[in-house]
Amino acid sequence: MKEEAERMTWQNKNVDNIDDKCYCFLNNIKHLMNNYIPKSRPNQNSLEIKEKKTNFRSWGETCNPMDYQKYAKAKNQAKWECQKAEKDFHKKWLMKQSRTPKLSITIPSSN
Repeated sequence: MKEEAERMTWQNKNVDNIDDKCYCFLNNIKHLMNNYIPKSRPNQNSLEIKEKKTNFRSWGETCNPMDYQKYAKAKNQAKWECQKAEKDFHKKWLMKQSRTPKLSITIPSSN
């Protein structure tokens, strides 16, 4: 990210208008954010989370043990899905990092 940020043009040198300069700066920031900041939650988990919230509301209104069982099942499913998504994200990130080594140092032999 640092190397890409250093290569970017942060100001449009041909323009003296402050609005255009701010526009150029904000576009660069948005580009870096989209490429390097992970999203908070993947979209596939939103249904499980929505179902968990719905079941929690219905259990809170009725205090019915059956509603609590539905809520507990949805809560556990949402938690499992979020943990799975996080684990998959970290696996992909590590694979990407292993393909692009940051530093290659050769250690000389001590003969």
